Amino acid sequence: MKPSTRELLKSLALGAAALAGLILWLKFQPAPPADWSEKGAGEALCPGFTETAQPRRVTILRPDKTSGETALSEIRLERGTDGWIVKTAEDAPADSPDRMTTVLAPLRRLTVLSSLGEMNDGDEADALEFHRSCRLLDPAEASPSELADAGVHLTVVGDEGEKFADLIIGDVPEGSAKERDIRYVRLAGEDAVFTADFSGEALGETGQEKALPYLERLSTDPIDWMNRDLLRVSRWNVARMTLYEIAFDPNGTLAAHRVLTAAQDPEKSLGRVWELLRLVTFDSDGKPTSAEITDENREADNAALNERAEQITHLRFDKLVRLPAELADLFRAGRPASEMTGFADALTPLGFRFADHDPADPDSVEPVLLGAEGTASLSMKGGLCLTVLFGGETPAGQAVLVIPSLDGEILTEPAPRQAPEGADDAQLKQISDENRLAESEFELNRQEAETALREARRRFAGWVFFLGGE
Repeated sequence: MKPSTRELLKSLALGAAALAGLILWLKFQPAPPADWSEKGAGEALCPGFTETAQPRRVTILRPDKTSGETALSEIRLERGTDGWIVKTAEDAPADSPDRMTTVLAPLRRLTVLSSLGEMNDGDEADALEFHRSCRLLDPAEASPSELADAGVHLTVVGDEGEKFADLIIGDVPEGSAKERDIRYVRLAGEDAVFTADFSGEALGETGQEKALPYLERLSTDPIDWMNRDLLRVSRWNVARMTLYEIAFDPNGTLAAHRVLTAAQDPEKSLGRVWELLRLVTFDSDGKPTSAEITDENREADNAALNERAEQITHLRFDKLVRLPAELADLFRAGRPASEMTGFADALTPLGFRFADHDPADPDSVEPVLLGAEGTASLSMKGGLCLTVLFGGETPAGQAVLVIPSLDGEILTEPAPRQAPEGADDAQLKQISDENRLAESEFELNRQEAETALREARRRFAGWVFFLGGE
């Protein structure tokens, strides 16, 4: 019996509804994992690493050839509240200008140039041999004899543990353009090999230095991730300088020396004219004498002081080592040297000595910590003072400590202006307004100076720096 027209239409309607439902179901199913061997040119290699994605950890694992032998080298960096740190170097600051940016920025736009499909279709043995030929073996899995054929393993992890990048970066393909930084690359754990362009980008406007080739940016040497400018202050911002031109004999006794303090007005004569404020000399018996500052000796040796200021503000360190935690806490809290004398055994071998009083102040009775090769204090216009202690020479270089403080002679609260006798209401109001303004400006300057002091203590308190190591 043939179905009626009504029944036929009903069946067709049900079939159409079922087909529509199937299409909708398929449309909203999760996409299957991408087959990396079929990834095409222009597709992102780190698709989840967008401009808004915040990385938390960066790990670099690579072969490192030293003294003719290849060994595994690793560095782990982590982003904290105060910026990036090197976890594998006792949480040293990873604050080298632009370094992290030039590593992460290319990953956000890294795309496939070509997929080596004909090479990606082989069996496991073929893939391993292909990886070896491209220097794409994973250094974390390579045996010591295979490290020479291993690539650089770069991992970038986000706040929630998500992997934004997990790449093995290898050799330059034969015939690649020299002006580009094209390299073989694969995802860690995947066999498929691609080529991608890691070319360095200009760091800024035209004329500025171009970034290093990408693999050179992936250094595992902690010092390469640090801003090696020790003080990070401008020579032109120095308002006052005290030089302790001293030395210690082998017994730890202060030898002949002098201490001088000179000031300059950075707004005048390009900040190169110094005026002597204080001069302390010592006789053959070690007795200090404060010289009277007169018109004859007030003018300081500008050439010598300018040269010294230039040298100190341009110091660069080559290594840093953590201080003992208890001593670092004392420095960080700005405690006096009298509370640190118990750490003499740790400081003396590095060339830092405790004197029984401050040579710059003959009336002082408190111990002071000095550098055996001299000490210099630079006070900035804002009131921050950085005292640099030059210790002894070590195999790592000359040891240096930096002790931040505030210069009370620069950061002085203004005395209120007194109203003249018989002043009328208008004059009284004007003087009162001026006093309030001066007090507000001082309070603002004091707060800024204290903020700078906290930052300086955070940066300097935990470390001994070394200049000019081997």
